[in-house]
Amino acid sequence: MKSFYTSFVFFTLSAFAILSTLSGCSWRMPEHPTGVQMDVPEKFSESKRVDAGTPKAQVSALWWRVLEDPVLDQLQEFLARENPNLISLAAVVEQAKAAVAAAQSNLWPDLNANTGVARSQSYLTAPSGTYISQSFPFTWTPDIWGAMDAQIIALKAQQESSEESLSMARLTAQATLMQSYLTLRNVEKEQATLIDAVNAYTKALEITQSRYLAGVAASTDVSQAKLQLSNTKAQSIDLGIQRAQLLHSIAALVGKTPSSLNIEPTAAAARPVALPDIIPGDLLKRRPDIRAAMRNVESAQASLGATKLAFFPVVTFSSSLGYRSTQLPGLIGRNNAYWSLGPNLSLPLFDGGQRQANKRSAQAGLDQAVAAYRQVVLAALQEVEDNLAATSLLQEEGAVQAEALTAAQKNLQATKDQYLFGTVGYLNVINAQTSELQARRAVMDIENRRWLAITQLLKNLAGQWDTAQVQPKALHSSDNQ
Repeated sequence: MKSFYTSFVFFTLSAFAILSTLSGCSWRMPEHPTGVQMDVPEKFSESKRVDAGTPKAQVSALWWRVLEDPVLDQLQEFLARENPNLISLAAVVEQAKAAVAAAQSNLWPDLNANTGVARSQSYLTAPSGTYISQSFPFTWTPDIWGAMDAQIIALKAQQESSEESLSMARLTAQATLMQSYLTLRNVEKEQATLIDAVNAYTKALEITQSRYLAGVAASTDVSQAKLQLSNTKAQSIDLGIQRAQLLHSIAALVGKTPSSLNIEPTAAAARPVALPDIIPGDLLKRRPDIRAAMRNVESAQASLGATKLAFFPVVTFSSSLGYRSTQLPGLIGRNNAYWSLGPNLSLPLFDGGQRQANKRSAQAGLDQAVAAYRQVVLAALQEVEDNLAATSLLQEEGAVQAEALTAAQKNLQATKDQYLFGTVGYLNVINAQTSELQARRAVMDIENRRWLAITQLLKNLAGQWDTAQVQPKALHSSDNQ
């Protein structure tokens, strides 16, 4: 019995050692495809518009805090935990990790314990009867050429890509929330402006009615004053619709029902900040979507390597140790023992061109991944250039519009005085009031548009994945099964 175990263990360990040595010749990731290399400028062309003397804001991973708004801070925390899309992508990351673990398990041998009872009849070998068996089969397919290693590299790259996609989705959601919140506050400012206008137009109507009763104004002046007041009230109601819809969209972003979220109006206004310089080379490292695209290229490259290695032979090592007897007592004994040991070599000879087709498909997939990477980089560079230009030009436009507002306010006051002295008709007052209100709303609109552009730039500055941020919660839906 001792010699039986000794010989079995010796053969097993010897074969295992030999195949382990052969499997050390693992597949290596080749150099990056030449198509990934891109000519990236040292500076953005629109960065020259930015005022170099303006103090720069410090942008952290919690980049929205440049607003110093506690309401927005709380909303961003809700979003990080409760946003359904982020929860879904976090589950995709866990699936990718599980796929990597499953692929890595293929590198290890399989050892099982099998017990069976069977009744058989044979006139050539063993006599008929009921047999009880206990066996321990052992199977191992060593990764001699590195095909499984290539598959694992591809899956790891996919896992990293899914993590970067989660990071980009979170950044995008954070930026969308910030833009929606700023637009909400801008609508509130416009509402406050219209309320002031309604109060002013109400007084103007009272003055016009008094002048009409005194016989110094026509009835058309009263009608025009009423028309101006009603139109302004209607605009204020329309802004109420916009605010309600913005509030509902914010609720959906943070994972809450519209009826459960309430944001109190405020007169506080966010002031635009000067941003640190954005370097194109750093942008490629910081943007999660660019890093995800590069991981996709690496995954496609590894998959191509795996298809090339499919043309090599596959060696499978298997062994089994067991016992077989017609009686349960004494089953495990020398006289009932049997064992087997030996390698198996599988060499592909003909498959109708399937492996060649898989190789061509993988090559096309690599070409597609490289092209997608280049497109993502170009889109990122364009986004930064667009918003650098918008931030600077909107600042200039805002200054010009502020001058227009000052002129409109002076014109309105002068026109009111002229109307009271009877030198102009009330239609002139209506036109002056309309111009002044439009100028005020234009100033707020430009400021809001500039903040939206700043938000997009902040997203690029804060693109680095920060594991310290709040992670999406797990739904644990399996608890209900």
